[in-house]
Amino acid sequence: MANTNFYKNEIEPYVRRWLSRKFQKTFEIGEVALKLRPGGLHKFDAVSRDRKIVAGIRSSMARKNTWQEGGKIKATYTEILFLSQIRAQKRLLVFTDNLFFEKFVKRSQKRYPRSVELIYCPLPKRLGIRATHSNRKSSKEINKK
Repeated sequence: MANTNFYKNEIEPYVRRWLSRKFQKTFEIGEVALKLRPGGLHKFDAVSRDRKIVAGIRSSMARKNTWQEGGKIKATYTEILFLSQIRAQKRLLVFTDNLFFEKFVKRSQKRYPRSVELIYCPLPKRLGIRATHSNRKSSKEINKK
């Protein structure tokens, strides 16, 4: 089974620090109440301490010459749905892979709520290389099944 510890322990903390610099606020993992009935909570990857900014982080990577990311696309839309169902001044979906970000924006043709802003967070080279390696390893595991 794919090990997601690298993303949780290195990529997501990096993105939270990046968001902190960008918005001059401290971010942490946090649960936020949903507006849906019967309500409930959803755990988001980055929530500002004042709870005015809430973000999901997408570390999925796209392949260059193909668009076989069906599960990745569905997971991205699911996170957009959750972001659209909370009360916050700013709702962000942060992508760490520029190719996936560009492909998603182009493919979605803005078929998502305007209340959710999509942004790209460039990773430092060392994290980007490790993310690529981790993603390839996960893809090989999935394709064996």
